[in-house]
Amino acid sequence: MKRVLALSIALLLVAIEALSLFVRTSASEAVPTSESALAAEQEIARALQDNSGPDIASPLSDDWAVIATSGRMAEGPSIFPDGIKSGLLTRKTFDISEPGVRTYGNVAVITTKVKTSGTLNGKTIRCDAMPN
Repeated sequence: MKRVLALSIALLLVAIEALSLFVRTSASEAVPTSESALAAEQEIARALQDNSGPDIASPLSDDWAVIATSGRMAEGPSIFPDGIKSGLLTRKTFDISEPGVRTYGNVAVITTKVKTSGTLNGKTIRCDAMPN
């Protein structure tokens, strides 16, 4: 049971399938496009790969969310930076593929598949994109 719980937590923290509700916009900023949303997602992916907490949180709004393949969800821009700062999570690799973008007014929803490796709670992790 502990192994299943640890795996569920790991999947949540590494965001096998990331649902990104982000892109801070104000009344004076343009509504996000698919291109600008994907550029922001690439910025976040680089920051995740570099284990750069401040760069991860910077473009995210307070309602940013991560949904793991287990269905568990975590919200807020500090999820990954807090894990990195505490030493709980360190990424070695972080590659995204199969991005999908939908825009709804001033909100962009991005889904991706992620392959990542590193350490979680001092243990080596390696997660590939979800199997079909």
